[in-house]
Amino acid sequence: MKRRYKFKNIFFPALIFFIAIFSLFFILELANLNKIAYGLKMAGLKIGNASAAEAENILKENFARWENTPIIFAYQGQQFSILPKDLGIFLDLKKSVEQAYNFGRDKNILAGLGKQIKMVIPLIPKNILPAYSVDAKKFNQSISELFSSAENPAQNASLLYDLEKRRWETTPSSEGTIFDRKKIEADIKASIANLGASPLELVLINDIPEVVEGETSQAEKKAIQILDNAPYAIKHNSFSWKIDRETLLDWITFIPIDENSENNGNDIRRDVMENNKNTNQNKILGVLLSQEKISDVLTEIAPSINQEPINAELSFKDGKVSAFAISEDGLRLDIEKSAENINAAISNLYSSSETRQSTDEVEKLSTNSNNKNTEDKKTIKLIVIKKPPAITSESINALGLNALLGKGTSNFAGSPKNRTHNIKIGAAKINGIMIAPGEEFSFVKAIGEIGPKQGYLPELVIKHNKTVPEYGGGICQVSTTAFRAAVNSGLKIIERYPHAFPVKYYNPQGFDSTIYPPHPDLRFLNDTPKNILIQVKIEGTTLIFEFFGTADSREVKIKGPTILSASEDGSMKTILYQEIWRDGKMERQDKFFSNYKSPALYPVEKNPLE
Repeated sequence: MKRRYKFKNIFFPALIFFIAIFSLFFILELANLNKIAYGLKMAGLKIGNASAAEAENILKENFARWENTPIIFAYQGQQFSILPKDLGIFLDLKKSVEQAYNFGRDKNILAGLGKQIKMVIPLIPKNILPAYSVDAKKFNQSISELFSSAENPAQNASLLYDLEKRRWETTPSSEGTIFDRKKIEADIKASIANLGASPLELVLINDIPEVVEGETSQAEKKAIQILDNAPYAIKHNSFSWKIDRETLLDWITFIPIDENSENNGNDIRRDVMENNKNTNQNKILGVLLSQEKISDVLTEIAPSINQEPINAELSFKDGKVSAFAISEDGLRLDIEKSAENINAAISNLYSSSETRQSTDEVEKLSTNSNNKNTEDKKTIKLIVIKKPPAITSESINALGLNALLGKGTSNFAGSPKNRTHNIKIGAAKINGIMIAPGEEFSFVKAIGEIGPKQGYLPELVIKHNKTVPEYGGGICQVSTTAFRAAVNSGLKIIERYPHAFPVKYYNPQGFDSTIYPPHPDLRFLNDTPKNILIQVKIEGTTLIFEFFGTADSREVKIKGPTILSASEDGSMKTILYQEIWRDGKMERQDKFFSNYKSPALYPVEKNPLE
């Protein structure tokens, strides 16, 4: 009896305890169903028991406030302020909401429930850190620039080339003082944790150089090897460019690396808010070729290598579309990969003065078949990518370009030299554009920026009730001809505006389209079942647009343009009809009204740009 009594004394309390715990779990699960864990805070903001959408709204406003409030650093009466984005710090709203919502929803159910229970227990911290990212390069650069007036960073021992003595000289190291980067990291993290805006106190600490005078010898040997084996050459097919000693001296830079680093500085990465210079790690001087300076040189070289692809030119004869000019691939110098190739080839060509690394990127050329008394020239291959044309001779049928849908023409006879020049540039920009089925074509988007950098010259345009000279005057000849081709092809015109007054180049009046970025624009829709290719050509002073695509049994009827009224001052009103017929029934009719004012209302100004 006593044993049974003791069992009851233990069993029932334990049963009640487990029932209570189970009930608590059940209540929590029910309370947190499709919601963020009850009691949870993020950045000090109460988001527990809120849905993901509600939490996003709460966080969004507060995140924006923090991101647009300068971080203030203070030191001995001085203050330094900078926006988080200028430090390369960005809060991630989406990830923060996901992080909050997933809190307590672990794969291990018991572990997740344990986290949820902690959220309802008093005195237990309930705040979690928002998700954020840091641009390491931008942070390091910005923080150094911000504190430049108050810091005196340590100077590493390095090497400087003496042009007169033609040798490397060691520059001495020196200690300095900087603000504690680890404290800055912790303070910014704490600021993010509570979206705080109070000044962050800076602490000045000693900055020890990572490289001292006795740790430059290895870098000096490698730099000597690099220079002694100059010149190198970079090459693509018949194009070749020499890398001489002077160029290499500009490219060579020195940076601290780990003493046992195998790559000797060719792939060095520095992590922000973890890299504190005064760590006393044993480092030596490493050699690095400046990727940025190599890229600058390649950017200058690129125009000599780059070639735009040439589309196959189509003709329409005997009811068939065929190519009368064969397509050609274009070429583009891959600057980034070529710079890496050059860097690797030069930096790693010699692992020591006696051992040479073989590499696919480096070829040895000799002017003497016996390789005697000659200097090897190191030739590094550039990485050049082929750019296939949009329209190849083989892809005409596959793209559905089997019919001439429509054609538009206009004549620019009598145009000034600059206007003719601009028409040719604009026509070349549009030539070869492919419009996918269902895609909307925007002339403004297709033509891109119009200015002197694009090769345009100043010519007259209609602007602000005047006829004034601007770069690109005459482009409306191109948009007008494109409009005519689109209308004749039976395409749906979404946006079109006539000119302010009748322009002689656009006869018959009422069949023109003016554009001026960003608005007005010429927009139309490819409502055919296949691609449409725009082909543009100039024959004499006639501009010709041809739209190639797939016929879909539509019949296009154009009526007009018809002059509704005309006055002696040159003003007039016109109307143009586009009708789409199918199976003997009119499917769609669009009207294009033009209300032209008198040209006298738009006086011509002198050209100040010439």
